[in-house]
Amino acid sequence: RGVPREQAIWETFQYRDYVFDRLRAAALLDLPVPPLNLIELQEDIPGLGPIPVFLFDRQYVPGIATDKIPPALYRQSGFITRLSRLLGIAAAISLVLGRESPRTGDVLFDDGDEVIQMGKENLPGHLVITDITGAFSDWSTPLKELLPHCLSHLKRHLDRAREMGVDQENLREAIYGFTNALIGEITRYKELLRDRPSHLRGLFADRPQEPGGVRSRWEGVLHRIEMTDTDELRRIVAESPELSPSEGQ
Repeated sequence: RGVPREQAIWETFQYRDYVFDRLRAAALLDLPVPPLNLIELQEDIPGLGPIPVFLFDRQYVPGIATDKIPPALYRQSGFITRLSRLLGIAAAISLVLGRESPRTGDVLFDDGDEVIQMGKENLPGHLVITDITGAFSDWSTPLKELLPHCLSHLKRHLDRAREMGVDQENLREAIYGFTNALIGEITRYKELLRDRPSHLRGLFADRPQEPGGVRSRWEGVLHRIEMTDTDELRRIVAESPELSPSEGQ
């Protein structure tokens, strides 16, 4: 990008640390995110000399990305209700971590990082977040302002289920399941913060208190969890224009 070599190397190390900082935060919140292994190489570039090269490696995660579900699966009895519960958990994770797309500024949710694994009767049974892309990008916007984007993604799944012949009662149950899973997951974070405040708040206590640094971002994430009114989130889902009565409520 045209920056001096030493600055580019410094930024490379900074980004490496930032990746693992966010993974440490995800682990403290007990999120279903697989660990990464770091592969460190050094490459000699003519005219530049040796530069560090970092690769991130993780175990392959079997399953289906939520944005690539074959349409026929929605026809299966119980599929949309099970899927919606997992989507509720995934939405809570994206909202709380502030996963933001650098292209659109929208919440990164249901865009390929969320993988569902089938359980009994070949129904969605487990969720894995393969990558927390964009985490900590937005650490201040209230969750109530970010939630509608997630609901637009839920609507897409409900529409696909409807096209496959799923009736209104099951669609209503899917919305109910999404809402309860979303609220339940955020409530779990609140309880973690209440029961282990020093454990969570002290994660980056050794880092400088600088605007936009990982410490201030993490503190913003925790403050947002603490200040979120889950009843208000439930009301937003219930009153969402994305989920009108004709579309399942």
